[in-house]
Amino acid sequence: GLGVKLELDHAIRSSLKAALPAYTAKDIPMIQKSGDVLLAATVFLPTLETVVLKAKGLLTCHGVIPAGEIWLKQGGDQGGGSFKFVMQIANVSHPNSLANTIPLCVFNAKDTPANLKTALGLYAAQVEDLMATGKWKDKKFVLFIFGDYEFQTTNFGLSGSSGAFPCLHCHCAKKVMDAPVSERSADNKSPRSLDTLKVHHTNFLAAGGQLSIAKHPKNAIREPIIPIPV
Repeated sequence: GLGVKLELDHAIRSSLKAALPAYTAKDIPMIQKSGDVLLAATVFLPTLETVVLKAKGLLTCHGVIPAGEIWLKQGGDQGGGSFKFVMQIANVSHPNSLANTIPLCVFNAKDTPANLKTALGLYAAQVEDLMATGKWKDKKFVLFIFGDYEFQTTNFGLSGSSGAFPCLHCHCAKKVMDAPVSERSADNKSPRSLDTLKVHHTNFLAAGGQLSIAKHPKNAIREPIIPIPV
């Protein structure tokens, strides 16, 4: 078995058991709904190499993806009492199928910023290395993030939908979003990136790091967790 008790749906449990020897299971301190820090059952793949090796064996021709690239998607979802962080390979016949969904980390706790940093921080350096130097033959790895708005804003360190700058992809202010698209200036459409997020977060800390000033650094109140491009 997994060695820990996890609240999982049948599909995810089956995926974990299929590659059981590759996983590590342990109880990790995490914040629970009560606010208490308690040990939470957690199962994770220590290295992304397992996924990369699987990708090499499953690649198929895919007309949408450039010939010199292998697309990998990482994403998370809260449900059924646990949080699941998974990866999918896009260069296959059925990229969104369960058979192509590889659990990277599963834990029994809410997906708070602190819990996600604890559980997913393991992969930050690995993701950076994979994007910088990861190649197979003549193909380079390209990573994407997926998931709902709450997960993505938490991952990228943003304060969320209530912030003055809630957009994941640009610096458009919330008040500008209420105006017709034709009336929005180009300045308000400047794109976010990992670099701008890091700069704005540094400015946030330098100004005191209080939520009351979050709008000045474009609501970048935390460092990104998984450094996949916005």
